[in-house]
Amino acid sequence: LEDRLRTLSETDPLTNIANRRCGESQIKLLMNEGIGGMFCLFDVDGFKTINDSFGHQTGDDVLVAVANAIRSSFRSDDIIMRLGGDEFAIYMRNVRTPDLAIIRIARLFENIARIELPNIPRGSIAISLGGVVVKASGENTDAEYDDVYKRADAEMYKCKGKLGSSYSFENTGDNTEERIKERF
Repeated sequence: LEDRLRTLSETDPLTNIANRRCGESQIKLLMNEGIGGMFCLFDVDGFKTINDSFGHQTGDDVLVAVANAIRSSFRSDDIIMRLGGDEFAIYMRNVRTPDLAIIRIARLFENIARIELPNIPRGSIAISLGGVVVKASGENTDAEYDDVYKRADAEMYKCKGKLGSSYSFENTGDNTEERIKERF
């Protein structure tokens, strides 16, 4: 019973991935242990329009499909979580360069492009993703996590308004749109 209650308290009931409280505590623990990686924050583009046009059940179906795409795109030891609404986050352990992250993000974009649901044609779901490299240092505080979150959020908003799934990494200096096009 105790294990079941713990699982219920740590899992998002709709998507069956970690909820915000659980995911953030796992990431903070890794940061405190000095395990660097890439923190990515993203949301589903046009999600409000999906809900308004097709209803909340279709919106829920999209969120579940996106969570499944995340789950199949990343390693089992990466932390994936639903923050709430249509927002998700990923912490890729030991991924310390954008080049390594791009491989997994390209896989995520491919899996999201394959989503096909009633009322939602294949290829019509897109995401905007912002990423920040977290250096392996140890003894990070909650304030440092909050700073990483805000920086990833700022990168995510650089992608808004672009057609299709896109990403932006903090201070990488690469042409992300060209890099993504090379992978598809």
